[in-house]
Amino acid sequence: MKKSPVFFASLLFLGFQLHSQSFSQISFKTLSGDTVLMPSLVGKKTLFFLVPLDQGDVHYSQLQAFKNRYEDTIRIVGIPSIEDGFQSMNSSSIQSLYNGMGIVLAEGMYTKKSSNSNQSALMKWLTNKNQNLHFDMEVGGVGHKFFVDEKGRLFAVMPPQAPLNSATIDRIVHSGQ
Repeated sequence: MKKSPVFFASLLFLGFQLHSQSFSQISFKTLSGDTVLMPSLVGKKTLFFLVPLDQGDVHYSQLQAFKNRYEDTIRIVGIPSIEDGFQSMNSSSIQSLYNGMGIVLAEGMYTKKSSNSNQSALMKWLTNKNQNLHFDMEVGGVGHKFFVDEKGRLFAVMPPQAPLNSATIDRIVHSGQ
């Protein structure tokens, strides 16, 4: 019995789907100890942003301006990166640095793929095409940006060097509206 190319393509697609992890299956803890389930983020665009650990970092002022400009359009989840210096003993100082900014602060995470088994489930989803079905990349450090649409699909990724106050970011935030 001869199998058609469509049959094999279907098996390949099914195998790919079985290895991918759905956005809705992921959760993370915040610095204050709450658990955030990804389905609770569906319905509004979300920016996952590797946050700086001090106010003097250029990404901090960009994040403040971005939040002020787009707070009605997009929610922000700040991710302190362990590889970029976050330590759990810094938790209270990070919380006070972002207090009043209105962003969700995740607990410190291993963000890089090179962290292998230590990389957090959220970061694995954001950086692995087998899980997010779109992008496969290594994290570039503080300021790395991941945009997830209203349905929980990763639709844009920007490196730390891309400023949050650019026309490109404006197009990303307003895409699909």
